[in-house]
Amino acid sequence: MARTTKDTQGARYERSADSESVELQQDEQQLSVEAILGGIEGFDANSDQNFRPFCGEIIDLLERERSEQNWPAISNDEKIIIVCEIYRTYLEHKHRLRKDGSSYFYDHLGGTVRFLIEKTGLVGVSTVISGFKHDNVEDLKDDELIDQAMQQARKDF
Repeated sequence: MARTTKDTQGARYERSADSESVELQQDEQQLSVEAILGGIEGFDANSDQNFRPFCGEIIDLLERERSEQNWPAISNDEKIIIVCEIYRTYLEHKHRLRKDGSSYFYDHLGGTVRFLIEKTGLVGVSTVISGFKHDNVEDLKDDELIDQAMQQARKDF
């Protein structure tokens, strides 16, 4: 008789009663970006038609690069963390423009993350989130959003 346990990342571990070996099996059911966004309280699907595809592109890019580097697939937990942090960053910067008039969020922060993944091969969750958050202190210092971001960080961590 096999005993099955499941971890928070959606992996099942099976241990047979007559063996000390443990077999790891990934669940077939991977969460979609759509499902994650649908579960975020206050997410407005109609507010920005570019946001949903943008999240999908970042996750797809990350999954492709991780696969090429023989990294494990992104777990559902990791995907949730990444998408939620992208959304949080989007809320902080969605109306900001760069000096040239381009989108600060999509062009600068998204461009930084794409560079980290594609050009440097850095594909860890903390790297992706850091790419989106790398200018928060400088960019938000004159803004009440930095206070909100700091309060949220204190609650989260």
